[in-house]
Amino acid sequence: MSCCRSLRLRHVATHEKAHRSGNLVSGAKTFEQFRGYEQSTTMIIEGTATRAAIVLAVVVAGASITWNLLRQQNPIVQPLMSGGLIEMALSLR
Repeated sequence: MSCCRSLRLRHVATHEKAHRSGNLVSGAKTFEQFRGYEQSTTMIIEGTATRAAIVLAVVVAGASITWNLLRQQNPIVQPLMSGGLIEMALSLR
């Protein structure tokens, strides 16, 4: 048996162990149609859109908190805004 073939068989055996389930619907033949596919590390459109939405939500939340502190004339606003400006300048570099 060649080295590559034995590695392939070991990969298939490990892959089957990873997909064992106590679910009655998910049996041994459930994933047979996907045997030839390799896992990909590239992002799909949905993943990209989801990550962009999460980043946008974090940025909007941070801006909302800072804006509300500014409206209340809180003394912590100046250091927060200065820190944000420095972070922005460093990220654009």
